[in-house]
Amino acid sequence: MATTENPTQAKVSQLLAQWQSDRTLYPNIVYWKQSDPVAAELCPFPEEMDNLLAQGLRNRGIRNLYSHQRESWNAVHEGQDLVVVSGTASGKSYCYLLPILHRLVHSSEEKALLMFPTKALSADQFDEAREWGAFINRSVPGQIRPAMYDGDTPSSQRPAIRANANLLFTNPDMLHLGILPHHTQWEDFFRGLSIVVIDEVHVYRGVFGSHVANVIRRLRRVARFYGRELQFILTSATVANPLQHGSRLIDNPSIRLVDRDGAPRGERNFLFYNPPVINEDLGVRASASGEAMRITSDLFRNRIQTILFSRTRRGVEIILRHLKDRHGDTLGEFRAYRSGYLPEDRRDTERNLRNGTTRVVVATSALELGIDIGGLDAAVLVGYPGTISATLQQSGRAGRGMEPSCAVMVASANPLDQYLVQHPDYFFGRNPENVLIDPDNLLILLNHIKCAMFELPFRKGEQMGSLNQSLLSALLDLLVQSGMVHEGVDQYFWMDADYPASHISLRSSAESTILLQTQNEGKPVTIGEVDELSSYWMTHPDAVYLHGGESYLVENLDFEKKVATLTPFWGDYYTDPVKDIKIERISVLREKEAGQVKISQGEIMVHTQVVGFRRMRWETREIIDTHDLLMPVNTLRTTAYWFQIPTDVIDVLRSDALWRNDPNQYGPAWNAIRTLVKRRDQFRCQLCGVPEGGEISLHVHHKIPFRAFSNAMEANRLDNLVSLCPACHQEAEKNVKIRSGLAGVQYAIHHLSPLTLMCDMADLEAAHDAKASWAAQNASVILYELIPAGIGYAEKLFDTHDELLNDAYDLVSQCPCKEGCPSCVGPAGENGLGGKAESLALMRLLSNVDGRNDLER
Repeated sequence: MATTENPTQAKVSQLLAQWQSDRTLYPNIVYWKQSDPVAAELCPFPEEMDNLLAQGLRNRGIRNLYSHQRESWNAVHEGQDLVVVSGTASGKSYCYLLPILHRLVHSSEEKALLMFPTKALSADQFDEAREWGAFINRSVPGQIRPAMYDGDTPSSQRPAIRANANLLFTNPDMLHLGILPHHTQWEDFFRGLSIVVIDEVHVYRGVFGSHVANVIRRLRRVARFYGRELQFILTSATVANPLQHGSRLIDNPSIRLVDRDGAPRGERNFLFYNPPVINEDLGVRASASGEAMRITSDLFRNRIQTILFSRTRRGVEIILRHLKDRHGDTLGEFRAYRSGYLPEDRRDTERNLRNGTTRVVVATSALELGIDIGGLDAAVLVGYPGTISATLQQSGRAGRGMEPSCAVMVASANPLDQYLVQHPDYFFGRNPENVLIDPDNLLILLNHIKCAMFELPFRKGEQMGSLNQSLLSALLDLLVQSGMVHEGVDQYFWMDADYPASHISLRSSAESTILLQTQNEGKPVTIGEVDELSSYWMTHPDAVYLHGGESYLVENLDFEKKVATLTPFWGDYYTDPVKDIKIERISVLREKEAGQVKISQGEIMVHTQVVGFRRMRWETREIIDTHDLLMPVNTLRTTAYWFQIPTDVIDVLRSDALWRNDPNQYGPAWNAIRTLVKRRDQFRCQLCGVPEGGEISLHVHHKIPFRAFSNAMEANRLDNLVSLCPACHQEAEKNVKIRSGLAGVQYAIHHLSPLTLMCDMADLEAAHDAKASWAAQNASVILYELIPAGIGYAEKLFDTHDELLNDAYDLVSQCPCKEGCPSCVGPAGENGLGGKAESLALMRLLSNVDGRNDLER
């Protein structure tokens, strides 16, 4: 291997050296982790590999396989199910594509099914298979017949695909809705199906993963009907439990793990960057997006191809616009990648990244997955993505082969981000998260048994994977009693006229979409799409919608026609929606007293409504004005578990100064003091300079939090007060956030509940309120399901309340931190208080456990 440094290698190394000597930038790099290069672990092609495959690899410049590719080949050749775990751009696709092509070359009857979590990823891998098919078919005409089968496949093409394809690319939704219920139309395909690929299995988590596991059970059952036993190849990003998760997903405890990554890795630099403090008095830092753009501009000027990740679609567009304005993009060097873009636009961006035309792509997590976008040299993350696994995925987008790379995580003012940059060992010393699913959740399971029965009658005594036979029999009897199923002599038959799969969404997301249309020479042109629920806040009337770095003003939003009409906009502002969220209790299904606490389980309605929008200046984020708006209310009727805090417990905490949820009592002179402070500050925000007037009413902010003082007189000293506009006040509050005990208990229980429920954090939401509407104005913590009508999580939380509270107490009391951290009650603001002592005191009183001197910690 040549040792001469290539141009990209030199550019990355030179820029890193420049940053080290830049006095305005280097002090903000609070942690720099450098990983040494790792040479490739190579293996020869298998002796049994077909010569056509070997020649195809050599044509691509490949003379050997990486060790994980060769181990995967061996496992498939031996008939084993396997899960492959390796880094980004490590050639995972060849772990399944090569053995499948080998099998198809040697048999005209064999078929393979390849399942990807998104259409974009499926289309990306389909292109690779199509190239291989064209190469092989030149020697063996018609031997490889790849096809895409998803919701975008034209109806006219579907019969030919069902009749001819032997390499089928699809997604779990289409398998669930369009293939399994109509398996009789796929008889030839199923009679030859022998191997199934499930790519990116770490995506299949929580409710979504539990649904997909049952779809796999149904797939196995249909395949057995046609006389086939299936072999599975799974691929995954780095997670804590790939073997356990893969086993549960395909219902096979003897799956093989391939996790010795043989791909080469160049020097990798991972930097934690904390934006500089721009106001010492308030502790306010420069914006994360602004600093990320500064870093990205450096990378762009040094011709280092970069991906910049933003957590929101709006963030992507704002950053893209600023970068284009700053650098005058006319050649397509800056592009965006997110949901809402048309498929052809996303594919065009992928091609431009591979051929080097696009040098900076600003993306959401849509580009976390293994879509082929060529060799990138740098990744910039705006804020912590939320999990260690997602951070590794995003940062892993930088670094191809032996070339050096860098990834920079720019911390936001969010307390979690600030904790990580101040405690980097917490991040680098922990394993990625577990992926949890529960295929036997009763409501999910019952729905898929209905689907399975629609597909094929159940024989009495028939097994459905590892599902307990007595449970299966009980559920079948339940369906008989409902009238949906008829019990025959030796079989159960579906009798209902309904088509059960059509009522089950694997992802529990909105299906309806709004087309985004503008005019071109008097004709409507569709530039993108957005799901209907998101349209309430993204494309409401008079919203400024950002697409491809360009601004559009929304003239009309027509829900009947499913169209938002846009017109180009060149104003100097963007819009920010104002949302109102209310939780309404509908009914209490169960209630009990446990020690000092009243526990409830019931139905709630969560009302979310866009009630207005703010117009914000591009450069300063200054609020120009606020407009009222009433969009349709999005209602989620679901189930919840909550507990309320007795007043005598609050009185005990209050007497010990351990209750921070009472409203601040600023004192009788507060109104006069506020006026005096604003007059001193000349009625201008002391951070951004916006004047008071019109829609803007200035706030008066305590630099040191009011709650940190023993009395109002000390807290309200003029030198501790400053005038801020609402937006700047919100930023300043993040810095001095004081976490209450009630918030800390909510945080701990919310983060522990997935382990109890075997679900994902995203399946649940939590809230707390000192005067909760759902608990008769009493202090309360609530956890509710984000799935309409719920799937039994709230019921299980109600049943395990004591265990959950005790586990939370043990977690917090045994955590070595002093004030609170992401592992226990959550971090406070950078200069705030974490509320650990308050949380422990509250849980000790609620659960009647021995405090063991926790308050002295």
